[in-house]
Amino acid sequence: SLGIHQECARTVGIELAAGIEYFCLSREHRPAAVNNVANAFDAPRFGAVNLHFSLLPRHRGASPVQHTLLCGDALAGVCTMQMDRGLDTGAVLQRREEAVGARDTTSTLGIRLASAGAELLVQTLTGLECRALRPIVQDDSLATPAPLLRREDGFVHWSETALQLDRRVRAYDPWPPVICLGPKGV
Repeated sequence: SLGIHQECARTVGIELAAGIEYFCLSREHRPAAVNNVANAFDAPRFGAVNLHFSLLPRHRGASPVQHTLLCGDALAGVCTMQMDRGLDTGAVLQRREEAVGARDTTSTLGIRLASAGAELLVQTLTGLECRALRPIVQDDSLATPAPLLRREDGFVHWSETALQLDRRVRAYDPWPPVICLGPKGV
């Protein structure tokens, strides 16, 4: 919940502004609610920072953990990046890799990535405050999409291989539910 994130951020001297998804690194700078998203990118002293659950530029979008599993990637990870007006296209500040286990699901991998991401975010914000980070521009030619999942993505396609079906079941845990359709329906 946002309250937990705000409390964690405050312990390291960072103010998390509710509703606009950015960290303000200055304790003195307490922004009012920003309704214009364009202004939100420019408001924090060091720009807006995002924690993304993939090894960017791979799996840009709303469902990176699920797509990591669907693609059978051996490595997952988290990146901190400077937000810009594109979809997960900003320069990468830091990254941390995490091995994908043979039986990992979105739930199990997501928990590990959340823990690694929390540590990485604190390190990134500290690095920005100390001016110790050098942003790395993403190579757009290596980008892969990770679009928002839909309920119908969970439908089993019996033309898929056993490996593809296994990946689908693990990627779509807990949502969308994997649904098998037979001659009489679900």
